[in-house]
Amino acid sequence: MGTPDDTIITGAFGGAKDQLSFDNIAGALDALNGTNGKAGYWQNYIQEEDFEALKTAGINALRIPIGYWAYVDSSNSSSMNGQKYVQGAADIMDQLIIWARKNGLKVWIDLHGSAGSQNGQAHSGQTINDISQLAFQADNNQELTTQALVKIAERHATLANADVVVGVELTNEPCTDAQYPGSKCANKDAQLHSWAQDAFNQTRAASKNPNLEIVMHDAFMQPKAWVTEGTEFNKGTVQQWAIDTHMYQLYDDTSNAMDQDQHIQVVCNDWANQLKVGKAVMPTYVGEFSALTNICAYNNGTTIKMNGNSCNPQDPSSCVCISSDFSVWNDGLKKAVRMFLDVQIETFEAYASGYFIWSWKAGGGWGLKNLIADPEFSDVITTRKYPGQCSNATTPATRKRVAVRGSSDARADLS
Repeated sequence: MGTPDDTIITGAFGGAKDQLSFDNIAGALDALNGTNGKAGYWQNYIQEEDFEALKTAGINALRIPIGYWAYVDSSNSSSMNGQKYVQGAADIMDQLIIWARKNGLKVWIDLHGSAGSQNGQAHSGQTINDISQLAFQADNNQELTTQALVKIAERHATLANADVVVGVELTNEPCTDAQYPGSKCANKDAQLHSWAQDAFNQTRAASKNPNLEIVMHDAFMQPKAWVTEGTEFNKGTVQQWAIDTHMYQLYDDTSNAMDQDQHIQVVCNDWANQLKVGKAVMPTYVGEFSALTNICAYNNGTTIKMNGNSCNPQDPSSCVCISSDFSVWNDGLKKAVRMFLDVQIETFEAYASGYFIWSWKAGGGWGLKNLIADPEFSDVITTRKYPGQCSNATTPATRKRVAVRGSSDARADLS
């Protein structure tokens, strides 16, 4: 759930940078939900055939993002400045749950956009470039977010849906002053923990499913930062408090200075240890991961860090970078990506409670649907072509999961 994709960001909507700006352009509701018998974006982007394809691929659960505004009136937020979001996506979530049941898939509902924006990113619904000005913890925005979670629990996490809806995520990727010392982010870490505890209690009370997992993103502080909540809320026989950690090696200078062998060692060592610490106390999920790292590869399989957007030295006949169009990836790059996928999945199966790849229908190598259409990746869900890359890895069976991005709202950020 980020900015709507190119299939809808055209014409009058060409200037939309996020959901809020899109929704405040005339005709937004018709574009999303259709008009005069013509289907809209919500009906077209994810369809029943996608669920059938996910099942066939070996996926058994979906993490589906949605914004708070689907369940409460966003004009009640103090940060709207006279604007509001379009509603209607909750009806689409109802349909997705039906398709999931029909195909034997579980659903984890992810409240991806919180009132006031929890991180200032487009995928929160509202772009705020200066995150010291976030309003998530200001005025009534946390209360509105909790109200949305309660409505999700009441509407979707029912006893009748207990066979499908297995989790509700409180918020996605909030930033805090713990992640950004020096008050770069307006959100206070202590207040986030306090809100998460209250939201957990209210969401749990509103759901009729006694086995529902209520999930909190770790705010990029690793699962260990949440062991207090895990210990407190999981004292009984049913563990309802779970943690979500997102594992990428794309967005920092340290990761981008690595070749693929070094990326693999991070998975084997750092990531495995982070997951083990969390899972010892509470269900610990990898809510997002990717097939991609910022590398280039030669046909012989040798990988190098990506220098800008080209090989170094640039030689398109033998060297291709991850940023290149998926259609021109060479065998060496495909092998490197497959090895990275295999080591991630093997590690997650050993040390996590489950995992979701981001995402199903994104562009290029971000889209699992694209990957499995290529022979190199066709069996990546069920088979390890390059097993045992970590000497400490074991592979007990756990659930294989995938995030369906942008399916319940116009939030398909395909970058």
